[in-house]
Amino acid sequence: MAYCNFDINKATDLLGVRVMERKQLFADVADVPVSPYLKMVLEHESVFSISSEMARREMIIAPILDDIFAVYSDRFAIFSAENFDVDRALELKGLADYIISLSPVKLQIQAPVIAVAESKRNDPYDGIGQCVAELYASALYNERKNNPIGRLFGVSTNGEQWMFGEYIVKDKTFTYFPHRISLDRLPRIIGILSYMRDEALRMYDQPKDV
Repeated sequence: MAYCNFDINKATDLLGVRVMERKQLFADVADVPVSPYLKMVLEHESVFSISSEMARREMIIAPILDDIFAVYSDRFAIFSAENFDVDRALELKGLADYIISLSPVKLQIQAPVIAVAESKRNDPYDGIGQCVAELYASALYNERKNNPIGRLFGVSTNGEQWMFGEYIVKDKTFTYFPHRISLDRLPRIIGILSYMRDEALRMYDQPKDV
């Protein structure tokens, strides 16, 4: 369970990743209306408690991610709580909450991994270091599978609040938007997730010699 041991300091010291905040990150990304399906799911009066991290993962985070990426169900697969052992020497091993792969294969994680999402019980800030470690591992994984992609995306959320960032592989730089986005701004959350999805498709589908 080594990913959960990473904080920002460990990610920068052990992995050499530079972490920066940028208030204008995703500023040009448009909000996207909430789908009828997602409205129905999130407004449903459930008898389940959502006080635990697992409950929020199942009842809030998973439906949102599924709704965004299922638009291209023939292109993406999302893996939940899967073992992602990439490099034990660097402590890049253990369970990752959500791994998003640009591949329709759902039996095993395929390259390229284009995004990771971390679920935290409390403040999503607590998941940033873990997110950075998983993005670094994803870049290594993609390279070793001969399917690299230059920019990856990271999410940390407790279900009610969301934080977003991007990882530039060549520069080993993770930049994040420093403010939490609350669930009451769901069109903003959906807009950024949709942007991540569409950017991954654009980068991967462009000619490789560009």
